[in-house]
Amino acid sequence: MIKHLSYLFLPRRALASLVGAAFALAVFAAPARAQYVQALTTVGDANYSMINTDRTVATSAALTAARTWTLPAANSYLPGKEIVIVDLARGVSGTNTLTIARAGSDTITIPASIGGSTTSILLNTAGGSLILRSDGVSQWGLIGALGSNGLLTGNQTWTGVNTFSGNVNFTGSTFQRNGFTQTFPGFNATLPAVIASGAKALATSAISSGACSAAQTATATGTLTTDTITVAFNADPTGVTGYVPATSGMLTIIYYPTADTVNFKVCNNTASSITPGAVTINYRVIR
Repeated sequence: MIKHLSYLFLPRRALASLVGAAFALAVFAAPARAQYVQALTTVGDANYSMINTDRTVATSAALTAARTWTLPAANSYLPGKEIVIVDLARGVSGTNTLTIARAGSDTITIPASIGGSTTSILLNTAGGSLILRSDGVSQWGLIGALGSNGLLTGNQTWTGVNTFSGNVNFTGSTFQRNGFTQTFPGFNATLPAVIASGAKALATSAISSGACSAAQTATATGTLTTDTITVAFNADPTGVTGYVPATSGMLTIIYYPTADTVNFKVCNNTASSITPGAVTINYRVIR
């Protein structure tokens, strides 16, 4: 019995070697997930497939054509691990773009907190950068985008309140909200902003021939004199006194903006005094 027990006792040096070998075996036999990362990976004027040891991937040369960098599979990264992509060489342009594409059937969530998804993100201005975080399974979440205009490809879905800085460009021509589809124009255009809107009931005091009423005003906070006003009657006025079509003429409504105000004057172009009937005007201030 004693001679068998002797196998349980090893010299200190031999024991240390055995432990070291076991540790090395455990490390190299571990799943191929990124535990230790490179500080910086630089890529020149070329396509690139990122690997799970990449942490920061940067351009090192100006691009001469559109290039694509493919993300590592999300499941090759530990949950919560991030990768940074940056145009360090400032070599990206609107023509020579850099597409950051998913691997396989992975998705990219935009932003990560609300679950919108896409298959790629396009950097199209110099100096752009992205930070993406893996869920360890099948998704990369966009958690930061700096110094760049973003061009999103594929179908995008957002819910809640989302804030974007800089220019955000979309491919495709339609936008859906709550099941309703809006179509964007196929040319350069500026979307208008509604500054104020409301309704104004016009006065019914008599207006002399060849005269106008005093300005009838409605508060429209934020309105400037350079803004545009659109107006419409809130009902058919052609049966209302003063607005009935006649060969002798009818009342005319003049409208215009001043600071924080919309103004209406009712003018009488007929040969007789008119006491107008009640009408209400819907208005909207556009910039």
